[in-house]
Amino acid sequence: MSSRTSSWADFVQHLKHPESLINFIAAYGTHAALIAADVDTLVEMRAAAAALVFGGARRSTRALAR
Repeated sequence: MSSRTSSWADFVQHLKHPESLINFIAAYGTHAALIAADVDTLVEMRAAAAALVFGGARRSTRALAR
């Protein structure tokens, strides 16, 4: 996040494609769920990021596409 944004919720307001938020969180997030030892592929990172955004257990990439 830049100095112009204070949270992911603020950051998403500045995205042309809000669905990209999951990718940004997966790539740059520092939450324990994202840096856990069992989260080491892009698919797992996106699923963990989606779970953080939408709540609940990790969701599959297929579920995110719906």
